[in-house]
Amino acid sequence: MTWMRSSVCGSRSTSGVTGKVIGGAFIFLFALLVFGFAQTTTTLAPGSQGKIAFLSAGEGIEDIFVMNPDGTERTRLTFDGANKGSLEWSPDGAQIVFSTEFSDQFDIYLMNSDGTGLSQLMGDPADDFAPSFSPDGTRLCFASKRDGNDEIYLINLDGSGLKRITDHPSVDAWCEFSPDGTQIAFESRRSGNRDIWVMNQDGTEPRQLTEASTPDIFPAWSPDGDRIAYTGQRQGDTGGTEIFVMGSNGSGEHPLTDYELGGAGYPTWSPDGTKIAFQYVAGADDPTFAITIMNSDGTGLVSLDSPFNDIGPEWQPVAQVTVPTTTRPPITSPPTSKPSPTTLPPFPATIADPGMETWRKLALWGMGGVMALVLVGGFFSYRAARKEGRPWR
Repeated sequence: MTWMRSSVCGSRSTSGVTGKVIGGAFIFLFALLVFGFAQTTTTLAPGSQGKIAFLSAGEGIEDIFVMNPDGTERTRLTFDGANKGSLEWSPDGAQIVFSTEFSDQFDIYLMNSDGTGLSQLMGDPADDFAPSFSPDGTRLCFASKRDGNDEIYLINLDGSGLKRITDHPSVDAWCEFSPDGTQIAFESRRSGNRDIWVMNQDGTEPRQLTEASTPDIFPAWSPDGDRIAYTGQRQGDTGGTEIFVMGSNGSGEHPLTDYELGGAGYPTWSPDGTKIAFQYVAGADDPTFAITIMNSDGTGLVSLDSPFNDIGPEWQPVAQVTVPTTTRPPITSPPTSKPSPTTLPPFPATIADPGMETWRKLALWGMGGVMALVLVGGFFSYRAARKEGRPWR
């Protein structure tokens, strides 16, 4: 066959080629067993923490800014001169949804992460505020006064499917989807005080998580869905607010900050869940709000001071990257039955190589000649032994 020819030697021995093929196959199989099959895993890129969006009143009006988590590259995104309410990133980090007071009431708008592509999502005569994306990016929950009371609604991002999911005479507001999309955390006055509650994503089974005599507001799910951070006040009406954290079922509540003056509020988690950013004001001696970052256990406080009032931080989700990992191939049992003949691959036609066929014929003729010589020699040896009267061996 042509693959057995060599431009240097003219032809190769069958055993040499076969040995190399078999040796290569063993080396390949050994490499698979040792190093495994290459597979992929989706994780956060090392060091990627996204940007922080926030509101700043540096120009007298609260506009939306973004910056790096270390406070650098501070960039203004809106220049419309209208007061803004709360904001949130889309799950892919490419857009920002927010409430703004362009007219006489707050409406919900959407823009790209660089400030372009501004569009109005809804324009009811009543206030719509505190929007939050579902994890798949197709829906929003938000609070509204459109039925005469603060209630929570769902709506598709294209404006369809509006649905009211709370119906209580007290105030229900400030909603946020859990990372798996099955629950919504919100603040409510159903118990007579602002507390943190959770409910199923369709509004059923509301459950109270905090029961303090002072307000608990601004719930924020951790990226893994195991914890909820929020703003709480435990020192009475004259005390400041602190950042608290608890399990998603309300267990293990404890403060992360301990400020003697002023207050902390509006927590937001980093994409990997290791840090929390929040707004902080020191008090009457320093009434300027600043974005502050700490580890998720309350240590490592770093204030990103600026001469302006920076409030309402929201940490940008970062795009996940696919990185290769190595795992050993699974061990599988041999098939219990042979495949159907119709599924067997066709056997390739074998075409004899002319050069090899000549060598094969010569070898056969040579072996035949040797055997003939042995027989003839044996015959004459036998006749000579008979004439001499000795035994033939």
